[in-house]
Amino acid sequence: MAILLLRWAEGTPARLRRETAIAWGFLGPAGLHLTVFTIGPALYAIYLATAANLPALARDPVTWNALRNTALYALYVPVSVALALVAALAVFRYRQHWGGRLLSTAFVLPYVASAVVIALVWQAIYRWGSFGLGRTDWLSNTGSALPALMLISVWAHMGGQMVVFLAGLQAIPPAYLDAARVDGAGAWRGFWRVTVPLLRPVTWFVVLTGVLGALQMFTLVFVLTQGGPSPSHATGVMVHRIYQTAFGQQAFALASALAVVFAVMLLILRWPQLAILRRQVRNA
Repeated sequence: MAILLLRWAEGTPARLRRETAIAWGFLGPAGLHLTVFTIGPALYAIYLATAANLPALARDPVTWNALRNTALYALYVPVSVALALVAALAVFRYRQHWGGRLLSTAFVLPYVASAVVIALVWQAIYRWGSFGLGRTDWLSNTGSALPALMLISVWAHMGGQMVVFLAGLQAIPPAYLDAARVDGAGAWRGFWRVTVPLLRPVTWFVVLTGVLGALQMFTLVFVLTQGGPSPSHATGVMVHRIYQTAFGQQAFALASALAVVFAVMLLILRWPQLAILRRQVRNA
C-alpha cells in the first residue's frame, strides 16, 4: 500500500496532490464521526448478537407481539397517502389563491413539528375528550391505543407526503391534460387516465418510504404508552422492544440480536420495494 501511495505521489502533479489532501481533510472528520458513532456500534452490536440466546428469542411471545403490532401500525400508510394526494390536489388547484397557501401551511406544520410536541398535544386531546372523542382515555384502552397512535401518525405525516405529491403534480406538463380535454375527457377521467399514471412513481416512493418509516416507529410509543397498556403490550413495536430490552432489562446481547434480526428483515423488505420503484420510474 505504501509503495502504491509513493508511486501515485510521484506520478501526480503537485496541485492535484494538494487538492486531494484538502478533500481528504474535509472528509476526515465526517468519516471519523461515521466510524465511531455508526459503523463501530453496528459492528459491536453484531458481535454482541452472537452471544444471545436466539432460540429463546424465537420463543418470546412479547417479541412476536411487537412484530405483529409493527405490521398493524404500518397499515396507516395507505390512509395517509390517499389523504395526502387529496390535499395535494386541493392545494395545487388553488395554488394561486391565498386559501391554497394557507391550506398548504396548515398541512405542513405538523410534519415539521417535533414528534414529542405532537405526541403531547394529542395526549391532551385524547385525555380531555376534545373534538367529540369523549372522556375516555384512548391511550389506556387495549382496543383503541394502537389505532389512536395510527391516527396521530396520519395527521403528522400527511403534510410531508403532500409536498412530494405537489412536486409530482407540478412536474406533469399541462399539455397532457389539455390534450385529454380536447379528446373529450372530463376532470375525473383526466385525473384517472393522465394524472394517476404519471404520478405512479411518486406514489410508490411515498408509500415505500412511509412503510419503512412506520416500521421503525418509536417516539409516539415511548412518549405516550411505553408499549402498554400492560400486560397486553397493545402498542409494543419492534424498535421500542429493542430499547426496552437493552435499557429496561439490561439485556444488551438480546437487544443487539433483536436489532440485527430486525435490520435484516427491513433489508429483505426493502429489496423488492426498490425493484418495484425502479421499474415504475423506468416505465413512467
